Amino acid sequence: MTIHGAFGTNRRPGGMKFLPLGTASDAVERMRLIELALRGAPAAAGSTIITAPAGYGKTTLLVQIRDELQPLGFHSAWLNCTADHVQPAAFLVDLAASFQRAGMFPSMSEFGLSDIVSSISGCGPVSIFIDEYECASSDETDNFLELFIRMLPPNCKLFVATRELPKISLSKLLVDARTRLLKANELQFNPEETRLLMADTGDMDQYGGLLEQCDGWPVILQLLRLEGQSLQKTGIPPIAGQHRASIFNYIAEQVLARQEQELQEFLLQISILWDVDVASACAVTQNETSERVLRAALNLSPIVTPLSEAPLSLRLHPLFRDFLRQELAVRMPSAPNALHERAAVHFAAAHDLQRAVHHASLSGQNDLTVKILEDAGGTLLVISEGIAAAGAFLATLPANVVTARPKLRQLRVIQQAMEGTSADWLGDFERLDCLCGATHAAFADDTYVFITDLIRAIRNCSETRYAVLSAPWAELAKLREKCLALRYEEPRYLGICLPAEQILLCDYGSVSLAERRTQELQALFETEHYAPNTVWITNHLSFIAVTKGQSRDAEHYSRVVLERLADAGEMRNTFMRRHCTAILGQSFFEQNMVDVALAHFDAVPRQIAYSLLSTQVYAICTRARCLVLAGEIDQALSDLDDDYQYALEEALPHMSVIAPAVGAELRLAAGDMSGCEQLIRSAKLDALLDQHRTWFVRPWLETESLVRLFSRYWLRTDEADRAYNLAHEFAVRASQSGRLLMGAGGFLDAAAAALAAGHRGRADAAIGQAVKQVEGSGAVRLFLDAHEDVQALLQEKLQNERGHEILSLLSARVAQDVDRGGLAKLLSPREQEVMAELCLGHPTKLAARHLNLSYETVRHHLKRIYTKLHVHTRQQAVEAWKRQADTP
Repeated sequence: MTIHGAFGTNRRPGGMKFLPLGTASDAVERMRLIELALRGAPAAAGSTIITAPAGYGKTTLLVQIRDELQPLGFHSAWLNCTADHVQPAAFLVDLAASFQRAGMFPSMSEFGLSDIVSSISGCGPVSIFIDEYECASSDETDNFLELFIRMLPPNCKLFVATRELPKISLSKLLVDARTRLLKANELQFNPEETRLLMADTGDMDQYGGLLEQCDGWPVILQLLRLEGQSLQKTGIPPIAGQHRASIFNYIAEQVLARQEQELQEFLLQISILWDVDVASACAVTQNETSERVLRAALNLSPIVTPLSEAPLSLRLHPLFRDFLRQELAVRMPSAPNALHERAAVHFAAAHDLQRAVHHASLSGQNDLTVKILEDAGGTLLVISEGIAAAGAFLATLPANVVTARPKLRQLRVIQQAMEGTSADWLGDFERLDCLCGATHAAFADDTYVFITDLIRAIRNCSETRYAVLSAPWAELAKLREKCLALRYEEPRYLGICLPAEQILLCDYGSVSLAERRTQELQALFETEHYAPNTVWITNHLSFIAVTKGQSRDAEHYSRVVLERLADAGEMRNTFMRRHCTAILGQSFFEQNMVDVALAHFDAVPRQIAYSLLSTQVYAICTRARCLVLAGEIDQALSDLDDDYQYALEEALPHMSVIAPAVGAELRLAAGDMSGCEQLIRSAKLDALLDQHRTWFVRPWLETESLVRLFSRYWLRTDEADRAYNLAHEFAVRASQSGRLLMGAGGFLDAAAAALAAGHRGRADAAIGQAVKQVEGSGAVRLFLDAHEDVQALLQEKLQNERGHEILSLLSARVAQDVDRGGLAKLLSPREQEVMAELCLGHPTKLAARHLNLSYETVRHHLKRIYTKLHVHTRQQAVEAWKRQADTP
């Protein structure tokens, strides 16, 4: 191409066509982007194309690159493109003019691109900046640009900023190392750059969530910055919505107004959606050509972000979407409700329940939300969608609407039951159950009645106030049989029934059967993709592990459950959270980590009617055992007496047996025989014992508390044979049921009775069985609690196994009892470790890290240390401890 005549005229006055339209003096220096533009891949490239929509700081970046290169001796040429440049001749003329202004190209009557290249190649290092290239883009000019990139001399660096990529052979240029590409996502401000930009605007909290919503969009951040600076100078507090209004004005003028009318209307309509695919766009806009318009919208990237190509889907920038929604409400006030209704119907048909309910609630039509939820299964949604999602669905409806719809009321009952936030569901279920019986024909079909039976089973198996005195095996078997018959028609019934059966089995039945039911539930959830509830599988595994005495496994599973609850934002699930915390406490206790166990038990409310029996037993009774070991026997007995009274007042059938049984046992161990006997009489525990000799009928934890009490009581009253028979029979039965730790404890009590009766062989056999059953489980506390004669025999049996876990603990305790003195006697081993951290001046968080404990656990230990040392501060505790160390 050869040009004849003088250089072209300027659209912008004063030669602004050849100068940057702004400065970078007040901008955050973006060395990250400068490095990418100068030395990013491919490293050998002589040109860089920067592409992003309006407001992404392209011009500012070009200025910063120019300022970075000028001290290195670079000559700079600048060209701002105009609509005139769609003609390549005009583009060439002004490109030459930019070089002439920089003193790199002489005035010539005729010249071509080769003349420009030849001229600048001898000028030393040269930087060329072409801004707003989208104004010049055409097939002819794009071809010219590509040719210029390929002819660029080695001493030149070319930088092109454009809102839209030119139609050039970009892939080929990239492969040939001729150019590099910077996109909008790279131009977005990262958190550190945002912080630097907004540093002079005062308190960043004034922007609320706007900074995050900006998603690094430079011009929007700059608008917020300017407003913040202005407000800080005047001292006037920002007006609510002021920042957002400025942003929306910019979007209206610079983005939406520049689009074709069809695309504007399309964007307004799809703004009610979060992620937009062809099907949802067609449903909402009722436009069968939605795919074509969606592809046109992709030109606005990254304000419009592609999510996938096949099938096509995209997402609007959060602020852009908010602006469009506001604009939609202004232009077409009645449109949003109608659009949300269409979206709700579409997503319900696609079985995307969460989005269906979301849009139905925004449509303002409660009846539509009710229909969607009932058609999707009502109560069964707790299985397919998860407990948290079910609660969220119900929260979109007024409470009176839910109450008026029996199936949704059922859903609320079971969701609250499984979440455990409160016990309100119990009374609601009772009223609903009565209503069903009184007006069955009015609304209660077979499905409704069947689900009512399932909820009743859950209540009877899990809730300690309503739990029946004997296991309802027959009733649950009938429900299970019906659920299995309906499995291929509706598998969610079985998903409700199995957890209830699991609880029953762990309390009353066989652990091996509970394990098989867990595998069955896991297979069901995996086959049917009930992912939101997989945490319940791990919860069952933790329950089974602690029941079997596998303390370390129980600890692992419980931690996984708590982590998943936190990750899923379901920490409202107090039912599962309390249960796992109690299991952790029990696991630590069995591993002889008494102080850590106590810290966990203190995090679980003792006197709460709605909880699993095991949760209450661990949080009440094992906690009392921890207090005794910590030297606080009076507190332990007082708490147990309070819990016994609470159980009587609340008619808790099992805790009204277990709490006094444990209280009597601890009094016996402390030498208070009269107090023990008085509690046995007042609670009528001796009469209850015979009922528990029919195995698999009463809860095992309840039976264990009575057997442990009476086997030790009879041993103390010289009825050793009677004590042996009771303990040994229980040990065998518990072991047969899979409760190996419980059985091991029974065998140790049987061994103590056998030794008292002079049966050394029986004692040897019982101790050997106990050791075998807990081998490698991490459970050692029961051996430390065993009768001293049993401990002596145990040490004798294990003397040739020097590294044996149980022998090591027994030996360590003997040495500890001999060596420790003074204040050290008051503190547990863990508390002494915390005390050592205090003496080193370590703060609580650092101590927690060193000891591999949680922050709250260390705080718990500190509280107990202060109490035991009669001090109130860390410094006082350290001084008291050091005084003791200095005392001979």
